[in-house]
Amino acid sequence: MGEHGLFGQEDYVNLRKASEEIYNHNGIVWQQVISLRQTDAERLGYDTPEAWRNLLRSKQFEIASYHRIPAENMKWYAAFHKEEGHYHVHFLLFTKEPGGEFLCARDYFRYKDSLTKTIFKDEMKQLYDERQSLRDKIIESVKEKIISSNQKTINIFTKSLFSVIMKYVLVNYFLALEMILWRH
Repeated sequence: MGEHGLFGQEDYVNLRKASEEIYNHNGIVWQQVISLRQTDAERLGYDTPEAWRNLLRSKQFEIASYHRIPAENMKWYAAFHKEEGHYHVHFLLFTKEPGGEFLCARDYFRYKDSLTKTIFKDEMKQLYDERQSLRDKIIESVKEKIISSNQKTINIFTKSLFSVIMKYVLVNYFLALEMILWRH
């Protein structure tokens, strides 16, 4: 990484050469900004150019596939900015051999989802564990209430039906909860 802060697939990026390469490129050059709130970036360790470079390098082949670019033809550059309130990288991506590359809406969302899951992987695991624990507690509580309500004969059919209904209710509840959490 040079004093200019630009980084990419190589360890050192020549700013003049990179600028000319992008300026003279005949195909699509995708320009994306990947941003985190400052507090999230600091807490999760994405407060340095090296952290962002490592993330993008670890995802570069996946990113290439989302853009329909053969991995060996992909070229990218990025620059990290520690702007007050939100840390972010400007990410430029293109193919060395233009033609056939594109990014559909479905793959754009998959691409964003992949980065999000990687950045927030530890927090996501904790949320999934908490969700499973809560689900188990709810099921156990409901079972206890049904059993203690003087219903002495709960046949196998009722138990099975109860399980199916509870799973359906809980899955939909937690899917809705997860969607709400992802939006924030």
